[in-house]
Order: sequence, then structure tokens, then C-alpha cells
Amino acid sequence: MRIEREIREAAEFIGYPLILKPIAGAGSADTYRVGDKAELDRVIPLMRGVQEASCEEYVEGEEFTFDTVRRGKARLREHRGLPPEAHRDALLSGSAR
Repeated sequence: MRIEREIREAAEFIGYPLILKPIAGAGSADTYRVGDKAELDRVIPLMRGVQEASCEEYVEGEEFTFDTVRRGKARLREHRGLPPEAHRDALLSGSAR
């Protein structure tokens, strides 16, 4: 969403709570959990410097990441936030190779 009107329209469609975050940027900078319309009114001015944003449904739960870097035949994979049994299962299934 590039403008305030689009953010508000998306919020009405998605409902609350929601996540409002920039499309480009580093990590979670300028990312907000918005619980209701009053909170959205407070957050929108904080997003003025953001050229394009994403408005998404907020889903509560654990977050896991899986990164892969490959150069030629060498691969580096990193699991973050996964419980130990998930690492073991990935190794046994061959998906961690």
C-alpha cells in the first residue's frame, strides 16, 4: 500500500489485529502490530517515510526460519527457532543436506 487510504482499506478488509510493515527495509524496522482502528490512527503517521507497505493478518504462534545459501556444490543451511527434533527430522529426511 502506497498511501494512507489503501492502508485503511486493507485494514477494513483484513480486520484486527494486523501487521503493518514496509515492503523494503531491514529486519523488523517500522513493523507494527495494530490491534484496532485507534491504534492504526497512531501508527500511520509513523509510516510516512515508507513508500510501500504491506498490511497482513496477524497470526499468533511460534515463528521459524530456514535460510539456504548455495555456491557451486557447497551449501550452508541455517535453522533458527526450530526445536531440536526438527533439526534431527530434517537431517533424517535429507532436507538439511
